[in-house]
Amino acid sequence: MALTLKKTSKKLFPEGIYAATVEKLEEAQSKFDPQKNTVTIWFKTPYKSRSDESGWTMQLSCTASLHENSKLTPIVEMLLGRKFEENEEVDLNTILGKECRIFVEHRVSEKTGKKYASVTKVLPRE
Repeated sequence: MALTLKKTSKKLFPEGIYAATVEKLEEAQSKFDPQKNTVTIWFKTPYKSRSDESGWTMQLSCTASLHENSKLTPIVEMLLGRKFEENEEVDLNTILGKECRIFVEHRVSEKTGKKYASVTKVLPRE
């Protein structure tokens, strides 16, 4: 029996602003600095490229830090609706299920030259 495959191109998540829900969090060691960890936030969107799909997910990775200058701090503060106090400990699992909007832009990898979709901003839901 023959095994026939068809080459297809990867469909990029379209650029734009999308409603999203925080679906999952993952912590891992940073690829760039083994002394640091990263947090990846998975956002579920209602966007579908075909009628038989569930919504697409997009992800955003940040250094696992709530330092005042970190990329993660304003995202978590916005999702929880408040600013953090100095030395406050925050359970990141509290953002699971929170609704927001994500801004998706296309970028080109400097290493490979390939285009990819990237979450560049996380915005409050409307």
